[in-house]
Amino acid sequence: MFLAIEKEKVVGSIQVMRGKYFGALRQPHVAEIAYSVAKEFRGKGLIYALMFYALSNVSIVTAWVDERNIRSQ
Repeated sequence: MFLAIEKEKVVGSIQVMRGKYFGALRQPHVAEIAYSVAKEFRGKGLIYALMFYALSNVSIVTAWVDERNIRSQ
């Protein structure tokens, strides 16, 4: 898990779970992600920076997005 912090407050986070569905020893290059960004920081590219940093060694990602969350899609 990686956190984005501003003035001692967490404003964003990303969690990467490697091999959750296929086993870390079988497919360590597969990961599931979960992320969140505080409302006042949305639309500013913060999640892209967190994702780039967190996924630098992962080649396949599975992401689940709520159908109502158009911006995340």
